[in-house]
Amino acid sequence: MTQRSAMRPAGRLGAAGLLLLSLCSHAAEPVRPDAGTILDTVKEPPAQKRPSTGIEIPPARPRMEAPAGIKVLVKGFRISGNTLFTDAQIQPVLDEFVGNELDFDGLDEAVRAVTSFYRSKGYFLAQAYLPRQQLSSGIVEIHVLEGHVGKVHSKQGPSARLKPWIVEGYLRRIEQGAIATEQGVERPLLLLGDLPATTVQSTLGPGANVGEADLTVEIGDDGRRVTGVVEAENYGNKYAGAIRLNAQVFANNLLGLGDQLSVRGLIAKDKLTDVAGLSYSMPVSYWGTKAGFSFAHMNYELGGSLADQRASGDADLASILVVHPFIRTRGFNVFGQLTGELKELEDRVAAVGSLEQRRIKSVRLGVFGDLRDLFLGGGLNTFAVSVTRGNLDLLNEELVENDALSFQTAGRFDKINIDLQRVQRITDNLHALGRFSYQSASKNLASVEKMSIGGPFGVRAYPVGEGLADDAAIWSIEGRYTLPGFKPFKSDVTLAAFVDGAQVRRFKSPNPTFDVDPATFEPNENDRTLWGAGVGIRVGRVGDFSVSADFAWRIGSELPTSDVPRHPQFWMRAVTWF
Repeated sequence: MTQRSAMRPAGRLGAAGLLLLSLCSHAAEPVRPDAGTILDTVKEPPAQKRPSTGIEIPPARPRMEAPAGIKVLVKGFRISGNTLFTDAQIQPVLDEFVGNELDFDGLDEAVRAVTSFYRSKGYFLAQAYLPRQQLSSGIVEIHVLEGHVGKVHSKQGPSARLKPWIVEGYLRRIEQGAIATEQGVERPLLLLGDLPATTVQSTLGPGANVGEADLTVEIGDDGRRVTGVVEAENYGNKYAGAIRLNAQVFANNLLGLGDQLSVRGLIAKDKLTDVAGLSYSMPVSYWGTKAGFSFAHMNYELGGSLADQRASGDADLASILVVHPFIRTRGFNVFGQLTGELKELEDRVAAVGSLEQRRIKSVRLGVFGDLRDLFLGGGLNTFAVSVTRGNLDLLNEELVENDALSFQTAGRFDKINIDLQRVQRITDNLHALGRFSYQSASKNLASVEKMSIGGPFGVRAYPVGEGLADDAAIWSIEGRYTLPGFKPFKSDVTLAAFVDGAQVRRFKSPNPTFDVDPATFEPNENDRTLWGAGVGIRVGRVGDFSVSADFAWRIGSELPTSDVPRHPQFWMRAVTWF
C-alpha cells in the first residue's frame, strides 16, 4: 500500500469529522441558503394577458318562412347531407321533439339543436335547415350543410410588420375544400395571433358553392413594439434580500419573423442579490413550433445574522428549448416542450475558507396546457407534467469527498414534476381554486433541483426555502370573492381565504449521521407534514396592474427551520405592465 493510499482513509475521516462538526455547530443557527436555494426564488414576473384571436362566424342559416298557424304532429326526423355523423348519432338531440305537435318555431328549435350538435363537436361552419318538403306524413327532413372551406385570402394591414411569406405559410395549413373544424381552420389563426405584436382579424363569407365559406384574414400590428413588466415583492430569501425589484422588457417581432427578445433584471434590498438575463425565441415551422435560448447570471451574498460568515456565490444558467402546440383551440390547448439546461453554481464562505462548485447538465421533456369546460357553471383547468434527467458534477475535491460520505448527490438523477390547477366558477363574483404540485426524485438531489415547500408559491405560512425536498406534494384550496360595484381606479377588488398543505420527504435516501438535531444529537425527521391557512386581498385591472397581499398562519406544531417563526407570515406583490 502506498503512502498516498494509506493516508486517504484518514483524510476522508477528517473530512467527515469537519463536515459533521460544521453541521452541528451551525445547526442552531438558521440554515444557510446556497446558490441553488436562492436561484429557486428567482422567477419571471407574471406575463401580460393578450386578447384571444377569434373568427367572425356567420350566424346559423335563417329559418324558412311558413304560413302562420301551421302545426305538425312530428312522428320522426329524417337527416340528409350528413357524412360526419350517422343518423343514429344525431337522433338523440331530436328525441324530445318526437311525438309533439310543433308549430314552425318548434321545428326551428329542432333544426338549431342539430346545428348546435355539430358546432359542439368543433364543426363551427355546420348549419342545419328545413328544405322544401311536404309535412303531411309527420316525418320531418332536416338537411345539414357540414361546412366546407372555400378560398383563403390574406391581407397585410398598413401597420403589419410580420413577413407576408410567414402568413402564407401558416394559412397553407388550412386545406381548401375540406370540412371546416376548429383544429383545421382556427388553429393556424390562433397560432398567428400568438406571435408577438401581431393582430389577426378573420371573417368568413359566402363561398362560390353551396355549403362553402371563404376565409379572409387581415394581419396587423398592435403597435406595441416594446412591452414590459415591473414587479416589486418580498418573495426573496430573508438572508439574501427578501424585498426585491424585478423588471423584464420585450422587443416584439423584432425582425418581422414573429420573434421576441427579452432582457430582465432583478435586484434585492441592500444589493444582496442581483440577476441579469437575456432570452430570444422565434417560430421555426408553420405548424407553430418555436425555438429559443436564454442566459442568466446571478450574484448573491448573505446578510442579517449570517453576515459574519461572509458567504457569497453566483450562478450561471444557459438553456435551449423547443415548444410545439399539439392542440391549439380557444377552449383546449396542449403544448410539448423539450429543454436542455446547463447550471454552474459556486458558493463561498470566507469565514471558514470554504469553496463549493457544482455543474448540472439536464434535459427536460414536458407537456403543459389548459382546458375550459362548463362543469358546474364553468371552470379553467391548467396542467403541466415534466420528466427531467440530469447529471451533477462536483468540481472541487473537498466537496466530492464530503458528498461521498454524506448525501451522495453527485452523478445522474431523474425526477418527475406534476402541476395541476382548477379555477371553478360558482357565481359571477365567487370562484374556488384548487392546486396540486408533486415531485418525485430517483435519488438525493442538489438544492437547486429540490422542491421548495414554503413561500408564496407553496405553504404560505412558512418562509421561503422551507422544507426543501427530493419528494414532495403540495396542495391548496382557495376561495375568491370579487366585491360587486366596488371598483377603485376602475379595478376589481377580490378577497381570498385559503388552506395550504404539504407532505415532504427531505432526502430520498437519508443519512442520519449527517442530519442530526444539535440539541439531542438524534436524527432529524426526514418526513414532515406542513399546514397553513390565511386570508388575502387582490386589487387589479387586467393588463394594467395588480397588487396582492396574503397573511398566513401555521396550523399544527411544525416550526420553520429556515427562519425564525413568524405569526402571521406576510407576502406582498405589486405588478404593472406597459
